[in-house]
Amino acid sequence: MNKSVTSAPSHVSLHRTGPSLIGVLLNALDIWRERRVLEGLEPHMLRDLGLTRTDVERETKRPVWDAPNRWLR
Repeated sequence: MNKSVTSAPSHVSLHRTGPSLIGVLLNALDIWRERRVLEGLEPHMLRDLGLTRTDVERETKRPVWDAPNRWLR
């Protein structure tokens, strides 16, 4: 069975030996972007998420490689 390479997201490694460098970099970029969006949320949106501005500041100061395992693909 021949699977098309285009069916896999560009950040997913097709190798079984571990994540690709491009995959790791794209994941870090995704984390950075998500934290920037979080930083820009208005106070009422943060309340809806159960977060405080202090929570957001703490999260956005973390380096991109410091992410919870559940965020990693």
